[in-house]
Amino acid sequence: EQIWIGTWGGGVARLDLPTGQITAFTAGEPAGGDFVYALHRDSRGVLWAGTRAGLRRLEGTGAAARFVDYPLAARGPITSIAEDGRGTLWLGGEAGLIRLDPESGQAAGVPSAGAAGDDFVNALWFDRARGQLWVGARSGLYRLDAASGQSVHFAHDSARPESMAAGQVTSLMSDQPDRLWIGSDGGLSVADMRGATPAFRTFTHNPDDPASLAAGTVVSLLADYSGGIWAGAWTGGLSVYHPARFKFAAPQPTSGLPVSFALDADGGLWVGTFGEGLLRLDGHLAERERRRALARDV
Repeated sequence: EQIWIGTWGGGVARLDLPTGQITAFTAGEPAGGDFVYALHRDSRGVLWAGTRAGLRRLEGTGAAARFVDYPLAARGPITSIAEDGRGTLWLGGEAGLIRLDPESGQAAGVPSAGAAGDDFVNALWFDRARGQLWVGARSGLYRLDAASGQSVHFAHDSARPESMAAGQVTSLMSDQPDRLWIGSDGGLSVADMRGATPAFRTFTHNPDDPASLAAGTVVSLLADYSGGIWAGAWTGGLSVYHPARFKFAAPQPTSGLPVSFALDADGGLWVGTFGEGLLRLDGHLAERERRRALARDV
């Protein structure tokens, strides 16, 4: 079993869990390719990396494997990658939203995504059952119908408690077919998608309540095998929400900023941080392991 790790300045690393061996893949030219925002393995088995210099693709096998530049007309950082049911890749970043057909190599911007068409895109999630792409951007949350190109902006409305939280959207994750979790400047929101119009509920930090969400922008999300929802906040650290108990818990503290999550087959939670490298928490939060061989933030 392996975990692929995007680092900030050290390219992509592959961790072999049984042996602990780490293999590094650096990007080379153009400069900036070793600063990795996103990793995605597509339905064909190809591994893609979104970097500060654009899009990369892993080519070759064994010792000859390397990440190579995948040229796009719109240059700039690629911060998020999603895939629809047809194998089309959706890319988000500085240039807004881009649709890429890996078979033909054709790529095109998607101006029909409302303000997100020319807005910095932070996060993407594709709802294959409905054929809809959810877009988290600096200007908020959007939902794009892939077939028609029509989009909806879910703006905050102070007169409607069930509206989306204000601020830029930084992370997206779905743990159930009708439920979407949204991390933003405004906290952690959850969308009930069973109706024609989603209803949102938002959790925020309360300094007087230790069972509330950690402080800061929620930049990473993951659902564990027990149904817990993990949230990484840019300043407040880790939180885990237990839907059955309707409250948050704070696991063992870390001085690093949690920017990404992954689960292994044993239920172990891996946390990529700025400041402490790669951490591993077991299912009972009793063990923490720092991978010192990863010299970069992940």
